[in-house]
Amino acid sequence: MRERRDKDRDATMGSSCSSELVLLSHALGHVLARDVTAKQNIPDKKCSMMDGYAVREDDLVVGKNEKEEDQVVLRIMGEESLAGEATPKGISSGDACYITTGAVLPLNADLVVPVEQTEELTREREGERLVRIRGVKSLHAGKFVRQIGSDIKNGQVVLRTGLTLKSAEIGILAQLGVAKVHVFKRPVVAIMSTGNELVDYSAPMDNSKNTTVIRDCNRIMLQSCLREMNLGAQIIDYGIIKDNRYDVENALKQAIRHADIVITSGGVSMGDKDYVKPILEEIATVHFGRVRMKPGKPTTFATTELMDSKKLIFALPGNPVSAKVSYHLFVEPALHFMSGNESWHHPLLVTTVTHDIRMDPVRTEYHRCRVAWDAVDQKLLSRSTGHQQSSRLLSTANSNGLLIIPQGEGRINSGSKVKTLLTDLPQRLTSDELKEWMAVVSGAADGHHHHHHHHGTPPPDSSKIASAHERPLASQEKTIFNVAIITVSDRVHRGEMQDKSMPEMQKFFDQQNSLEGTSTLWEVMHTAVVPDESKDIRDKLIECCDREHVHLVLTTGGTGFSPRDITPDVTLPLLTRRADQLTTACMVDGLNSGVPTAMLSRAVAGIRDNTLIINLPGSSRGVKQNLETLMKGRLEHALKLMISKPTEH
Repeated sequence: MRERRDKDRDATMGSSCSSELVLLSHALGHVLARDVTAKQNIPDKKCSMMDGYAVREDDLVVGKNEKEEDQVVLRIMGEESLAGEATPKGISSGDACYITTGAVLPLNADLVVPVEQTEELTREREGERLVRIRGVKSLHAGKFVRQIGSDIKNGQVVLRTGLTLKSAEIGILAQLGVAKVHVFKRPVVAIMSTGNELVDYSAPMDNSKNTTVIRDCNRIMLQSCLREMNLGAQIIDYGIIKDNRYDVENALKQAIRHADIVITSGGVSMGDKDYVKPILEEIATVHFGRVRMKPGKPTTFATTELMDSKKLIFALPGNPVSAKVSYHLFVEPALHFMSGNESWHHPLLVTTVTHDIRMDPVRTEYHRCRVAWDAVDQKLLSRSTGHQQSSRLLSTANSNGLLIIPQGEGRINSGSKVKTLLTDLPQRLTSDELKEWMAVVSGAADGHHHHHHHHGTPPPDSSKIASAHERPLASQEKTIFNVAIITVSDRVHRGEMQDKSMPEMQKFFDQQNSLEGTSTLWEVMHTAVVPDESKDIRDKLIECCDREHVHLVLTTGGTGFSPRDITPDVTLPLLTRRADQLTTACMVDGLNSGVPTAMLSRAVAGIRDNTLIINLPGSSRGVKQNLETLMKGRLEHALKLMISKPTEH
């Protein structure tokens, strides 16, 4: 998962929006595209911090020496120093000049006496006013005076590139006299949903038809997610695109032309009507097409260049929870990055869970939860939002966090500490809620609820839980092999024929993963459909081996005798070591099972660096039979030997 997010970030590099000059009154929420340097001191003159009297420290000496009185009497000048008006030229010895907050100190004055420490006296002689100053021993030069440049110095870099302009920053820029400011342009985002079963959320439900109809909640939800970010992104709504290859491709190409970021939902799984991913593989560079996470496994990320501008495409799953979680993990950081805020990330905290959570043996789970502050014990608590099915959008209601549950066997017990991504600010519990939450935690701690891990596994160490999602390949005593599946077929690629072999392989590996006591997990991380063309087949094989670094690549189709069956011919030159015994075993098993056409297969197998490539036939029946043969021959053992460190014999 972390590797996928790194790929997302790396591919986003260089895709920041260009800058523009906007009026300060329109700059709120924008991100600075240039440093702002002060061109003057603030304040540029010595100013008073209080209403009172500007005086000379030397005139307070007498009062300071009076042990009994601690006071002095000075003459009040006829001129006053008022904010926004001309300042008296200066004061003479024994004088006090009335001054208001923000007014400039007269020449020779070096401190201000607050009006609260003074008392104006009655006139003793005609035309003369006096003021008694008390507490003179507490006064000294510079007291209650804003010095030149004490707030901002001339030449100081005040605001840095990448800073989001909020109310305080707007005020500072106004203070500096900045009327227009260079900011990053706000991204243009295109959003579309795909699926024949979808209708607009506002449409009335027609129950007369014997078909499944689903209201499209993803599109308006994702638009709302964008608006919640307060980036001011311009949203282009492409509506609902039906599961037609031409319509999907046309919509994607239009969106790429007009937007900086394209977000789709649906059409990224492995069905014969899921066109988004195959189309992206043709018109863009797909950086990843599967993620070992739950929910959101089919999440796909691609980029393309248009007019020297990098465009980002996020193809999210159709299930609404999967779409929302994938949005938070992948789209949200990319949007901030493109807007100039390169350092943005979700706050990552450790919270105490108030419930048991079963771990998934294959994937890291991002479990929706509510994070709240326990003011009594001064700690953050997290509580599950209930059933976590990827179709149950209700699990995101009132959720402000995602618990990062590592893959593994057994469960995490109530009271454990777990890493948590915040998607919104924590809440403060009411007293009743706190009692309810803590009752669960206390009960678990006191042994009132006895929860056991399967197979006698001890409760997970909290320090390990926090970092388990970053563990290497072999984790929790299971070995995970990454698999890529490539269908080679002109007709499937054109959408003229349903691909049955790829789903058959996916189903086969799912069944292997569900076997009780298995020590090996198979994770299909990459799927693709390519035509029977040498370049397409070769490029896809190299991508899976050299860039995706999967452990096993399975091709299906193109292994026969017809002129277009070239999969083995393209595969062979890419291999560094042959493994023909694997395909020979598949052929022999086929013949023994009464399939005479098995001898017509020209399939090859071999190793390229640390990836095993095996050609399989195009029929779903042949694929299933070959996989069963390979598993009987301990395919996992061969892969373990392939990736093991070299040893002397």
